[in-house]
This record gives sequence, C-alpha cells and structure tokens, in this order.
Amino acid sequence: MSKVVKVPIWFIVAFFSLGGFICGYILSVIAGAAPLIQHDFGLSTYQLSTLMGLILLGGIIAKIVFLFADYIGRKNLIFITLVLYICGILIFTLGHSYVMLYIGRLMQGGAIILGSVAFTVYLSEISPPDIRGRMVTVFQLAWTGGMFCANLIDFVIVETGNWQLVFNVILIIPIFMFFAAFLLPESPRLLALKGKKDKARNILRMLLTKATDEEIERELEELSEVKKSEGFTETLSLIFSRKYGKSIFMAICVFVLTQLTGINAIVQTSVIMLKDCGMKSEIMSMAGGSLVTGINFLATIMTIILVDKIGRKKLLKLGTGGFFITALVLALILYLLPVSNFKGWVMLLGLFVCVAFIAVGPCGVVYVVLTEVLPTRVRSIGIVIGGFIAVIVGFFFVSKFLIVADLYGYSSLFLLIAFFGAVYFVFATVILPETKGKTLEEIEAEL
Repeated sequence: MSKVVKVPIWFIVAFFSLGGFICGYILSVIAGAAPLIQHDFGLSTYQLSTLMGLILLGGIIAKIVFLFADYIGRKNLIFITLVLYICGILIFTLGHSYVMLYIGRLMQGGAIILGSVAFTVYLSEISPPDIRGRMVTVFQLAWTGGMFCANLIDFVIVETGNWQLVFNVILIIPIFMFFAAFLLPESPRLLALKGKKDKARNILRMLLTKATDEEIERELEELSEVKKSEGFTETLSLIFSRKYGKSIFMAICVFVLTQLTGINAIVQTSVIMLKDCGMKSEIMSMAGGSLVTGINFLATIMTIILVDKIGRKKLLKLGTGGFFITALVLALILYLLPVSNFKGWVMLLGLFVCVAFIAVGPCGVVYVVLTEVLPTRVRSIGIVIGGFIAVIVGFFFVSKFLIVADLYGYSSLFLLIAFFGAVYFVFATVILPETKGKTLEEIEAEL
C-alpha cells in the first residue's frame, strides 16, 4: 500500500495563502516603485506601460508550462513557479538596463500567472465541495493582502529611493515555500486520472478526516470514472467537442472579461493616475494607492463569507453590475472636472468603489469559477487556451492603459472599462451556471 506523509489541512491552506500573498505582492509593488524606476532608467511612458503589461505577457510562459500540467504533476508546477519567482526578482533588481528589467518582469509575470492557476487548481482538487469556494477564495484573500502589503512597504521604503529593496524583501517567501512544498501531497484527482488508486485513497483519507470508509470509496469511484488522460492530440480534439466546448468557452470569457475590467492596470498605475488627475501631495498619492489595495483586501474578506452562502453567480452579478455603474459615473465626473487636487480626490474615491466591486465579484470568485466549470479531462488545456488569450488581451490592455489616458483622458478610459463591465454582467446573468455546493463531477455532468 502506498504511504502518504500526513499533512494537516491548515498547513496546505497556509502554504497556498503564502502563494497568493506573493502573487499579489509582486503584481502591485511596482505601483510605488514605478516613478523611481522611470527616473533611474529614463523610461518613456510607452516603456513604463510596456513594463507593467509584461506581468501579463509573462503568462505565455505559464501557459506553455501548464499545457503539460497532467504530465508534470501539480507539485512540480509549484516548484517551477517558485523558481520563476526567485529568478525573476533577482534579475529585475540586479539588472542595469531596460532589457534586464524587461526579462525580470516577464519572469515575474510567468510566476504570477502560473502560480494563480497551479495553486488554485490544486486547492480545488483537494477541497471538500461544501468549503471549496472558501478555500480557493482564501487564496484570493491572501493575494489582495499581498497587494495591500506591497503598497504599505512602497509607502515606507520608496521614500528612501531604494526601489530594489521593495522587491528583494519578499524573496524569503518563495525560498521558504520551495522547501515546504516537499511536504505537500499530490492531487488525488490527478492520481486517480493516472490510475494510482491506492495513493489517491490514502490522500483522500488524510484530507477528509470526518468521512467514513464508504464515503472515501464513493469519492474515489467518482474520481476513477473520469477517463485517464489522453494524449496531447486527443486532448486538443476535446476542445471542439459538443461536450466540452461550452465549458472552455465560458472559461475563456471569464479569463478575458476579468482582464478587461482593468484591475491589473489599476493596481499598478494607481499612484500615477492620482498624480495625473491633480493630487498635489506625492505622499497622499502613495497613501491613496495603499488604500485602494486595502479596500480590495477588505472586500475579498466579504467574498469569503458569501461565496459558499449566496453562490458564485450572484456575487459576479453584484460585482460586475456595481462596477459598471461606478465606472460610468466616474467617467462622467472626470470629463466635467478640470485637473485639480479635488479631481485627484474624486478619482481616489471612484477607485475605492470600483475596486471594491471588482474584488467582491470578478476577482473574488474568478478562480473558483474557472476550476469548477472546466471538467478534469480538459482543465489543463482549457486553462491554457483561455489563459493564453487572456494574457495577450491583458498585455495590450495594460500596456496601453496610460497611453490611452494620455491621448484621450481618463474619462474615456473609464467609459471603456464600464462597457466591459456591462458585458461581464450580461455574461454572468445569462450564460454562467451556479456551481455552489456541487462536486466537480456533478458540475461536469450538468455541463
């Protein structure tokens, strides 16, 4: 009989909370560092915008790696993610040219996108159905906590001019996680796919401590009913099949529409946006950026409380609908107001509300929805396809964010993202199913 090292569920949750924390930290920390980086390297607005967009273009690395997720294994994906983090941070902070910044940020982006998928897929595959939403959303909470912490550290350290320190200070986390990852069990669903039933049974017994032997066997039987992984060509053919096409289409929509809300651009450019609108105090601009991510963190706590109570679909409708209305109103106000300190404060208030709605809806439940609507047989390929399209769309969107603002003004920019918020609301209302409280196998059968 296969032996499995017993790992308490709190260790697994804590481990992936650290994973979410570093994802959010690396994404957001550039917000305060960007003006210093631009000054030190003499970057144009185009170069700075491109540098910020690289966090998404780096997702191409992640999607190529994740394409072989079922062959590599979930744990090995985690190791690859952590190595990318460590190398990406060191290259970025030790580099003395724009090219080194480019490569380092690209690797950081690969780590963030790969981690956001590898970590949440693992969590969804080991979580009991009744708490799966909360467990995966805890990862998102840690992500927003990392963003908030990054802005606080920006506020404290960047005043010294040492932007490298705000990146290097986080290195201890991926290094620690690399060694802690050896204790993680493999995904029981992936083991069942590969026919390793004994080991899958032992891991299920370890994870589902309150389950009876009959319940364990029933769960194992459900997992084993899924056919063993096909070859790459056979897997590709599934994406066009009637059975799985709808699931992959929904995953692509969730991926792309979440990017088009502009959240990744907002958290990276909040300090610059507040200054452009007229906020005179640089310290208040930095503090405002920190408060934006703080609102994001608090709103995600609400999502954790609600995700398994009222469901993913209702939260998405609430978040996208509220975001659409807020962004539309903000676009109108920004159009009417001249550049002034008052306009900067109006922008800050608008960002608070926009980010709160995005956190409660799209960002709060996106990973739960993705891992639930994609059946096991096409989860890897679906995430690769949807994610690949999303990172291309997201890269161009984020890299052009400040450029569009320079050319047409922030009112036009927020009018654009309000439109995408409306599209997302219609999608969540009409197309997306409710998956609350259902096993992954039940969701697959319904779809």
